[in-house]
Amino acid sequence: MAIDERTRHELHQRLGAVLGADEAATLMAHLPPTGWGDVVTREYLDLALQAQDARMDDRFAQIDSQFAQIDSQFAQIDGRFGEVDGRFAQIEGRFAQIDGRFGEVDGRLDRLEERIDTVRHEILAAVRGELIGAVAQQTRQMIVAMIGTVLSLAALARVI
Repeated sequence: MAIDERTRHELHQRLGAVLGADEAATLMAHLPPTGWGDVVTREYLDLALQAQDARMDDRFAQIDSQFAQIDSQFAQIDGRFGEVDGRFAQIEGRFAQIDGRFGEVDGRLDRLEERIDTVRHEILAAVRGELIGAVAQQTRQMIVAMIGTVLSLAALARVI
């Protein structure tokens, strides 16, 4: 049987007739407002709180597990970054070797340029010497030829 306001009112009137108005009001004040189905006992509250605690513990355990997985993934990422750092260190070492080799090549090129400059100066000096010698010889030959021509002309001029 469901308790509604009409049945509560009838109970209050009957109690008033049997016990008196004040006693009926006092007794009615101690009854729950909507029936015993809505009354919560301590035992029910304890069970409900225990169930809630168990659900929260399970949820926190799940969250802790997820954080452990995330921590594991971060550890893997840190390991990978360590590997990448190692590879970069190797690459930097190789670049240092390459830089050293370029330094050697630069030194060789500088020595080669010095040799080329030396050979160029030697060639220029040789060509200049040969050119001066050839010009001097040609000049001598021309002078001798001119002297011969002048003498020949002088001899012809006497004959004539």
